[in-house]
Amino acid sequence: MEAMNRINMFKPGIKSDHETAFRDFDEATSLDQLRPFVMPFEEVRKNIFEKELDEAYQPVLDKMNSITGNEKHIVMAHAVGCDPHTFAAMYAVWKLLFTHYGRAFIFAPGRRTMYTVMSMIDAVVANYPHISRMLTVDALSVRLTSDPQRRIEWVHPDSLTPQKLNNIVGIPTFVFVDKAHQCSNQLLETLRSKLMQHQPLLVAGEPISAQGAFKSLWDDSVFCQIRLGVNDFKGRLPVSVNALAKEHGEDSDMFRSLALAEFPQA
Repeated sequence: MEAMNRINMFKPGIKSDHETAFRDFDEATSLDQLRPFVMPFEEVRKNIFEKELDEAYQPVLDKMNSITGNEKHIVMAHAVGCDPHTFAAMYAVWKLLFTHYGRAFIFAPGRRTMYTVMSMIDAVVANYPHISRMLTVDALSVRLTSDPQRRIEWVHPDSLTPQKLNNIVGIPTFVFVDKAHQCSNQLLETLRSKLMQHQPLLVAGEPISAQGAFKSLWDDSVFCQIRLGVNDFKGRLPVSVNALAKEHGEDSDMFRSLALAEFPQA
């Protein structure tokens, strides 16, 4: 990701306060000095991160505003290639840098969301180099040096330990499960039963099975449901709708799952 122009993440109308904050920030040891001046996540998202996104994601981004509002638990069934990992990375970076309980855990078989997090951190640091000295970065996480509990951490779905679960439960930690269809039922059922309703939780995957914990989350009335099929997504996909129809047949469960983001009937 190329470095963006100087980020406009501050509330309008208090320029002198911003300048004072940045002058103090030059010698600061805490990001919390800036928090009173920073805009809410939705405004920062619109003014900063979406410049890096294809407009095709706009419909799902609008739908997912609820995770920063009243509907904290979201389950998303998406077509192949129409996943929300970029949104999840944006929200995780926001949580780390500009909220008191700045924690985010990313459960995923691979590290693509974590790579996106790192790119966004790099973009912020390119505009505000002072932040770099406040962060500790390794292959699995980004942490505040002064408070290691404030962090974004990647966790393999098979590696959830009781100790790590204790770091998540009861605190407004953002939890993102990427490729839920490849995660174990045990992981999804544990998160479903342990996380409080005020904790932001986003579970996303391809609806390729009519059974299992992912389908159970979809049927759970506690969760806000979001469906994103290829007809809702105008960007570039790894495979065309015509190719999916030719390979599986338009009336097949596989086509409905991979193209329309519908759970199979059988």
